[in-house]
Amino acid sequence: MNQPGIEVESGPSASRNPVPLLDATNCAQGHISVCICTYKRPELLKRLLKALLAQNTAGLFTYSIVVADNDCSQSAKAVAVEVSASTLISIRYCVEPQQNIALTRNKAIEHSNGDFLAFIDDDEFPDSSWLLNLFRACEEHQVDGVLGPVKRHFDEEPPQWVIR
Repeated sequence: MNQPGIEVESGPSASRNPVPLLDATNCAQGHISVCICTYKRPELLKRLLKALLAQNTAGLFTYSIVVADNDCSQSAKAVAVEVSASTLISIRYCVEPQQNIALTRNKAIEHSNGDFLAFIDDDEFPDSSWLLNLFRACEEHQVDGVLGPVKRHFDEEPPQWVIR
């Protein structure tokens, strides 16, 4: 059995097709790559990663995580390494040094290995059935993609103008 860990890519000579540390793609129903684009928000990223590790798959699919850091100083790397040490879920870390969300999304896609992609922002966090609901919607409606609402959550009461 493979050991848990993180796969790190950085620099222009890094592999374009990394091999996952855990091969979780043998599930008959499919594999989802959860792609996170992040920029200098390690605390929020850590909260998101912990929520992603608690996803209910109901045995229907497997998933892995790709953290695409849009910070050339690699501010997300320590969090990705720390969280990956406590899980068997594969976490891939890569860097897009040029600040540009489109390039960062493309970098995440380059390092994904799923039959499906699920994008979530570093300042969001899913409930435990987020991936399961997306997967079931694709299966039930025989579609290649779905999306859903993002419900606002505030740790503190925001100003009234934010809520409107």
